Amino acid sequence: MRPHSLLILLAGLAPACDDGPGPSTDGTLVISTSTAGDHPDPDGYLLVLDDLDTLVLEVSDTAELEVAAGPHTLQVLGVAEHCSVAPGTPLEVAVTPGGRTPAEFAFDCPGTGISVEMTTTGLDLDEDGYRVTANTFDREMVLANGVALILLQPGEVTIGVTGLAANCAMEGPASRSATVVDRVIVPMDFAVTCTARSGVIGVAIATSGVDPEGEYLALVDGVGYVARPDRTTYLTGIAPGDHVVTLGVPSNCSGETDPQSITVTAGTTIRDTADVSFSVACETRPGTLRVTAITTGTPSPTDYSVWICEEGFYCRFYPYLLGALDPNGTLTVPVEPGSYEIWLEDVPTTCGIRGPSLFTIALRDTIDVVYAVSCP
Repeated sequence: MRPHSLLILLAGLAPACDDGPGPSTDGTLVISTSTAGDHPDPDGYLLVLDDLDTLVLEVSDTAELEVAAGPHTLQVLGVAEHCSVAPGTPLEVAVTPGGRTPAEFAFDCPGTGISVEMTTTGLDLDEDGYRVTANTFDREMVLANGVALILLQPGEVTIGVTGLAANCAMEGPASRSATVVDRVIVPMDFAVTCTARSGVIGVAIATSGVDPEGEYLALVDGVGYVARPDRTTYLTGIAPGDHVVTLGVPSNCSGETDPQSITVTAGTTIRDTADVSFSVACETRPGTLRVTAITTGTPSPTDYSVWICEEGFYCRFYPYLLGALDPNGTLTVPVEPGSYEIWLEDVPTTCGIRGPSLFTIALRDTIDVVYAVSCP
């Protein structure tokens, strides 16, 4: 039993006097509950004091209330149908001034009926549980692995379990009969086995070459799943039947990525895994170079040409053209990692050019080269 730390001050307390403290007109009401029987009330009880104040009590509990001395009426509500309480309520209690007055309630909850225990094994268990019937009348919900108490009158009864998911089946009969005896809970066990509703596709990606990292997308019947290279990615929740798996790879990779047909099965207690494999070869992924010309004044009537060469003594002997650049546009091209010299040509001689002549680009990096071209 646990004591309540909350003291409830109730109506009817004597007002304070200006002549100084006198004899106490309050007392302490000590309320306790105890419960016997195999099936105590699961949600406890509600105590009502003088039809005004309420307090929730557990099945075995103690509460101390400071109240005005004198008679009080106690009533217990919320008692389960299969429980009884002694003494009966309402109960009249006389609280003595300055003293402790006990009020004890003893509950007996033996129960009369059936205790239905469900045991479910397998895969993809029924999430919303099952329904328990008594003589074909719906009585209670029970979890896939849970217990339901069905309170009944003594006599013959037929207990059934319904509401099974399509992938679940009873082990043995779905209903059985029993004799209910007064103040006895008859145990009854039911077993259910559930099978897999879906399967798994394992996508294995083997890579070769350099820089294999990137975004790989496994498409199952057009639905995309993220996959990882050099390991097996397991795609779950795949419906049974025939499927087509396709692999999308990074732009610097290629290989055996043609669609593959596989079949996923379900309906057993072991989840099926269908495996597909792809081989991918990757090469160094270039960086991205963005060249921009911001032209003021009267722009050139023709495009500029953008040239680069690998930085070094022989650079200008082996230049190559990146492309044409609009006087106020941007040229975006892939460039292998390295250090380069860059310049613009086909710019009118009357225009001035300010901008970088060297840049270094790394793997998968993006570099912006900006020129300011001033024309009269």
